[in-house]
Amino acid sequence: MNRISELMAFEESRNISATYFFVMRPGLGVAYPFKSSIKFIEDVLAKGHNVGVHGMEYRNEAAMMEEFNRFQSIAHQDKVGVRMHYLRNDETTFKKLAGVGYSFDSTQYGIQEPYKISGMVEFPISVMDVYCVQLRHRSVDAAKEHTLDQLSRAEKNEQPYFVINFHDIYYQPAYKLYKEWFEWLIDLCIQRGYEFTSFNKEVGLWI
Repeated sequence: MNRISELMAFEESRNISATYFFVMRPGLGVAYPFKSSIKFIEDVLAKGHNVGVHGMEYRNEAAMMEEFNRFQSIAHQDKVGVRMHYLRNDETTFKKLAGVGYSFDSTQYGIQEPYKISGMVEFPISVMDVYCVQLRHRSVDAAKEHTLDQLSRAEKNEQPYFVINFHDIYYQPAYKLYKEWFEWLIDLCIQRGYEFTSFNKEVGLWI
């Protein structure tokens, strides 16, 4: 079901890179075992992109550590980042993630600059596909209007980053509005002269 190759091809055509998050255990609509992600992680890295953990467990610290270690057995990264599945978290999640060893997280949602949690940097998500493109939409115009409002808020607040969360499965004709919205947003950012960067590159500025 993934559209990783297609999405990377689009990003390559725009000369940008992204961070791809992979789960390290099945659950909640994700059926693949972590070993199935190895070839995709290797391909993503080979194409010059970054990878992180799409965290499944948000309460049990031992399970969090297991996910971290599984990822490191594949990626061997100095800085490891995470984004929680369905953005799930409770009052203990982020401190536990920091304790496990993550350098950064990108789970919180909102127009907000990065901040530290127990030594880990939180990069809040500015916009996400499923929050911008709604099932009731008949065209992409409403999604564009909402996104432009969020972008204007970020600019007005002089936010250092505008984090876009997009699921690769939507990069296909069956999800035309999502695909159109993402391509429009990337091209808009390019037209406005925004600099594209990565969590791995920026996290050192906030630790």
